Amino acid sequence: MREAHRAGIKRYKASGEHKVLNQRLELLALRRDGSVLPAEVRIRALHIEGHVIFSAFLHDITERKQAELKREHEAGHDALTGLPNRRTLFELITQAIARANRQRIPLAIVFLDLDGFKAVNDTQGHEAGDAVLCAVAQRLRQSVRDTDTVVRLAGDEFTLILEFLGGGIQDAWQLAEKLLLRIQEPIFIGENTAHVSASIGLTLYLPGSETTPNQLVSTADAAMYEAKRAGKSRVCVQ
Repeated sequence: MREAHRAGIKRYKASGEHKVLNQRLELLALRRDGSVLPAEVRIRALHIEGHVIFSAFLHDITERKQAELKREHEAGHDALTGLPNRRTLFELITQAIARANRQRIPLAIVFLDLDGFKAVNDTQGHEAGDAVLCAVAQRLRQSVRDTDTVVRLAGDEFTLILEFLGGGIQDAWQLAEKLLLRIQEPIFIGENTAHVSASIGLTLYLPGSETTPNQLVSTADAAMYEAKRAGKSRVCVQ
């Protein structure tokens, strides 16, 4: 930013106008070895004996920025599974809807609730339950594409955002069926084995429709309860 800096000094000396003096600015600073670091910069103009002297204070804020990023990540992610959490779900859906509208390609919302999870907690303990949730989260991540998003909503509930579904509901249905089979595989916890399945609700967003993120999640949730009532371990669409 050297040229902008020089231009700013020249403008200040000529007119007294300034944009950066006496403020706390966060900029990237350049080290002699070519690496960069985040810095807080404060610049003052001192008038001494008819001359203007600029005083600049630069403070390395690398640790502060890293701490901010960590807090931001922790606020938006589930501590157990590392997945995005409920707090970020609707922001992620809003962004996905915008992409769907631009690309004119549908997306789907999947609402997934584990069947048999309470029995694992009751018979093997909460540590085993946590291990099951982590295993399911990993299986979900491994089963979807890089363009899809897996969210831990709460407890044993997960939500998935499936984007760029050129085949529409059929593509989403095939992936949901794949998830059912993957989740039903045994989960080995030390010397024990846990078995869970899933009830899955599915709804499609068509580009240009006025369906809101809240409505999409509610519809997928209702479809999931329909799957529960129909006997569990299945996919229902609304």
